[in-house]
Amino acid sequence: MPISTEEPEEVPTSSTHWPILLLDSQLVSRGQDEAKALRSLHQKTYALTKCFDEDLLVDTCMREEFNEVFQAVGWSDFAEMPEGGIVLLTKELLMMLRTDIQREGIYVWLRLFNTDYELTLRQFSNLLDFSPQCTLSEDLAGFNSVEFWKELVGPDAPRKKSIAHIRHPTLQFLARWLTMVVFPRDDIRCATVEDVRCLYAMWKKIKFAPTLSMIHHWQGLAQSGHIISIMSFVTRIINELGVLANATVSFMPNDPTRVVKESHFIHAHFLRKDTNGKYIMTFKDCNYELPLLAPLLKLYSMRSLNFQLEPPEPPRNSVAGVMTRAQRRRAEEQIRKAYEDAQQPGAKPAWAHPSAGPS
Repeated sequence: MPISTEEPEEVPTSSTHWPILLLDSQLVSRGQDEAKALRSLHQKTYALTKCFDEDLLVDTCMREEFNEVFQAVGWSDFAEMPEGGIVLLTKELLMMLRTDIQREGIYVWLRLFNTDYELTLRQFSNLLDFSPQCTLSEDLAGFNSVEFWKELVGPDAPRKKSIAHIRHPTLQFLARWLTMVVFPRDDIRCATVEDVRCLYAMWKKIKFAPTLSMIHHWQGLAQSGHIISIMSFVTRIINELGVLANATVSFMPNDPTRVVKESHFIHAHFLRKDTNGKYIMTFKDCNYELPLLAPLLKLYSMRSLNFQLEPPEPPRNSVAGVMTRAQRRRAEEQIRKAYEDAQQPGAKPAWAHPSAGPS
């Protein structure tokens, strides 16, 4: 897989005028398509970009895992989400956001404060804080969505790409993060081809930025879904372009509901706590539970993504859905066996292939 070694392209910045944007009536559409998009955007609900609760990530051993994966794919800066949101500028950007393929490459057009910007795809990717080393090509070597999904969930999984079927805890957490943060949508139960491509890059340690897929996703927000929650990304772009200097705008107040807490995962039957307060991952499709043991479940220590989980025989007088001590011991032994297999002399880590390697 070729990786870009070019120096980051210089991004155009705004002029020195002092813009003001406080009212919907100040948004100016040009042409029927923009007017139609703007009418639709006025009907949407706007929210700050989601982020996962930090205590939850630490307690589930996912903070270290997320950091390692994001570093491997060049997303360390991209995945940080401190920015607030500006509704009017989000509407203005989405109203005319478009791409064009030219002989020199793909270009992106957007508008802020009634000023149009023409950017290369690489410049736009840099604005989002993806690493300049990331490839922008979606043609990842060896990637086949159907075959990789089988690797994630097993060969007998239903055709519907339910995220709940992903066996490895880290990748299931990351898949849920992708549906809420990178490609936010109303229905977050199933994975799209774009989600699966990102998971493949993470598993294979390929530095990859899904910039074009994100743009296409944003272009469809005016006509699909109800809630638009990409505002933190838009604010990041605005800050990087320098157009907020001396500008008068209204920021959305901080919303505590942007933080995805344990209640979401427990309600989704993805996690529960045992009597000691430790998190256990649940698989409702096969009535199985998996203790989250660190470091035995570290993603890059595994050769296989798919734990062969069999529905345990319910012991007599047991309570449905509760893992017995014997079942927990068997699950822990299964995890240790998978970990030991990955550590056998001469065993290749699963990310080792000609186009990928440790970052």
